[in-house]
Amino acid sequence: MIIDDNNAQELGWDQLDIMDYNFFNSHTMFDKKLQSDLVEIFISQSTECVEKMQKAINDKNDNLWSKTAHMFRGSALDMGMPKLAHLLHLAETSGSPNIHTLYKIMNVLHESHAKARFFITSNNAQT
Repeated sequence: MIIDDNNAQELGWDQLDIMDYNFFNSHTMFDKKLQSDLVEIFISQSTECVEKMQKAINDKNDNLWSKTAHMFRGSALDMGMPKLAHLLHLAETSGSPNIHTLYKIMNVLHESHAKARFFITSNNAQT
């Protein structure tokens, strides 16, 4: 099932998958090296995004908050992470930095990192 912002609202964000492995496989054409590289890039970039969102909260910078959430959301969608993407959509459209939203994002992100690493590890073990 393709998740977009409309049906994510209908499903409820807590029912969304952390990582859609079928989407990620299809999106990367089952290329294990590409998948591994994308996971490492995503983990690095997502850490930077969380830091920027924290800065936006500290500086009360609505523009930085929305722009970072928007960019981060695109990365989450590319990785097949609908739950994270949905939370980032909510952050982006909220218009103002919110520590509670950032905590939710960080919790889902932690689980997303673990799922992505597990996916890469289990794929590499099958080679």
